[in-house]
Amino acid sequence: MLDIIRRHQKSWITYLIFAGIIVVFAVNFGPGSGSCHNGGAVSYAAMVNGEYIAQQDFAIAYSHQLEQMRRRAQASNFDFTEEMAQRMGLHHQVIDGLINNKLLAREAERLGLRVSDAELLEYLHNLYKVKDVDVSDYRNFVERNFRTSVQRFEQERRDELLAQKVAQFLQDSVTVNDNELRDDYMRNHDRAKIEYVKFDVASAKLVEPTAAEIKKLIESEPQAISDRYQIDAALYRTAEERQARQIVLNVAKDASEADIARLRSKLITLKEQISSGADFAALCQEFSQDDATKAKGGDLGWHKRGDLAPEIEKAIFSLAANEIVKEPVRSSDNLYLIQLVAIKPSQLKPQAEVQNEVAASILRERSVDQQLSVAAKELLEKLKNGQKFETLTINSSKTKNEPKEKMAKKTNDKKDKPDITLQRHETEWITKTQEALPQIGIAPELKDAVFTLSKEAPIAPKTYKVGKAYYVMVLKDRETPDVTKFESEKDSLREQALWSKRNRVFQEWMQHLRSLARVELNPALFADSRQSANPDEG
Repeated sequence: MLDIIRRHQKSWITYLIFAGIIVVFAVNFGPGSGSCHNGGAVSYAAMVNGEYIAQQDFAIAYSHQLEQMRRRAQASNFDFTEEMAQRMGLHHQVIDGLINNKLLAREAERLGLRVSDAELLEYLHNLYKVKDVDVSDYRNFVERNFRTSVQRFEQERRDELLAQKVAQFLQDSVTVNDNELRDDYMRNHDRAKIEYVKFDVASAKLVEPTAAEIKKLIESEPQAISDRYQIDAALYRTAEERQARQIVLNVAKDASEADIARLRSKLITLKEQISSGADFAALCQEFSQDDATKAKGGDLGWHKRGDLAPEIEKAIFSLAANEIVKEPVRSSDNLYLIQLVAIKPSQLKPQAEVQNEVAASILRERSVDQQLSVAAKELLEKLKNGQKFETLTINSSKTKNEPKEKMAKKTNDKKDKPDITLQRHETEWITKTQEALPQIGIAPELKDAVFTLSKEAPIAPKTYKVGKAYYVMVLKDRETPDVTKFESEKDSLREQALWSKRNRVFQEWMQHLRSLARVELNPALFADSRQSANPDEG
């Protein structure tokens, strides 16, 4: 390849300036050193079937992707930070792309695909402005900025081209025939929109059960009590409690750092004495300046989380039994030497002890369910009797930012019914093939009912319970496939369907290659990642 490179300094030097900026990031990315392979000091980002992806290559790819994200963000007038990149897992996306390229390149070789010197030169020119440049400048740039030889640098670029070739080869083999196109069109254009009112817990009034009702439920439905006790076990656990003791030295408001250091040193000396066998309580009574606990040997009593000042709580709940804090704890007014005395672990209260609470919970839930069911049925009956959805409900989009007082203008006046603001929601298009309903979730019975509705009969015949909520729905819009329209739009639809199918086939094929591959990520860079391996190997 070096034989092809000749002088063309202007564009080359321009790229050197830009590339230098990238490499400043690349050199400093991640740990300063990595694992070694093949006897050479190669900091690797990943190993793919025994081939390494250099950490330097990963760093440059990451830097390039990060810069692209920042430019897109700036175009939308906001800053894309490194923290955002970490939250979206950008480093995983980049290494996945490099791993995929490596697998694709080897697959291309298996299929007999090759990259000529002319293709490589054009690629280098498009990517790095390399064309007719000085041989020594080219070599120095590669070795300095990519920390590799020209031969390996060019092999990596050939692999990138091979990956593109095999991806294109696969995608070019994908076609969409008229039957597939028609089926897709029929599925995607057999769709509906609905309007609905959701009656949920927020719409109901909580009614506390009487003692008599609680007693009756315990006696008549012991299995229901037992089942709910098991389901809600976490609610009936006692909080963990800890007993600690302290020696406190007061810090004057005008204390200097030297004054505080002397107090801290005094507590450290007391800690050393206790560790050597001195009695904590005796030292507390002699030196502690906290009148509330001094006479009790510093005993703070039993406390659970949330009872004490944050700095004291953090210290106490980080200790093991009989352990003393490594360093005195500082508050605005004091320094504390704290020892944990004992731990009272969280325990599940016996069912007999909490059965009244369990029964009350069941009765409250049944009361809410009854209220919601009745309210939903009342609305449905009004609709069936000819009243309009628009007059009985409020459009949710208009109440999104309104205070609750304004939203509550349409309520049920009866005292024994829930105070409900009837907000009307509208979904996006729902197709028969999708599993979850927009804004509602997975609700098979409700979804099936959607496609029984028509413009002539738009009201759902019953209310539908999804989770703990009830739904009343009305058809908003319905679209059925139009074969005539399909024929006129077939060509434009084919392009979209072809893109979708190519992408799907490629992703499935890529997943297959990944399932057969042995991939090891550098734990120093990807400590939160699980290593993937060939599932057929031991």
